[in-house]
Amino acid sequence: MLYTVYSSHNDIYGRKSLVTNKHSLLLSISGSIRVIQKASSAFRAEISSLCAKILHLTAKSIQKFD
Repeated sequence: MLYTVYSSHNDIYGRKSLVTNKHSLLLSISGSIRVIQKASSAFRAEISSLCAKILHLTAKSIQKFD
């Protein structure tokens, strides 16, 4: 299990109390993964669009020679 430890508040004696938050790091990682997936999806769409344009132009040039 992953844990992030941070100081959150003072206890009754004025000392800092350490609180363990096992979710914040996991949420950060999952947020980063979502950003990467969105960028990857946009990149794949752009590549797909470029491939379609290349195929279209290739088909046009082949028709010119027929």
